[in-house]
Amino acid sequence: MQEKPPARDLKVVSIGNSRGVRLPTAVLNKYAITDTVVLEEREEGILLRSRRDERLSWEETYRWPGNAKIGGTWRWRSATA
Repeated sequence: MQEKPPARDLKVVSIGNSRGVRLPTAVLNKYAITDTVVLEEREEGILLRSRRDERLSWEETYRWPGNAKIGGTWRWRSATA
């Protein structure tokens, strides 16, 4: 089992008329974050991630419209249809 990275406290700072956090360079490099991050609001908190991987998770794939389990067999929607 992979160990979770340690939690970090980041200070919220003023940036012009806004507020933000500064992310360490090592974190930006590790997750290939360059100009833009995706912010997801989740029940347990917020998630910042890079845009580099736009593929669906396995769970999202199964929920994708057109995919259905019929009689114990998955029917996949054609990507070209």
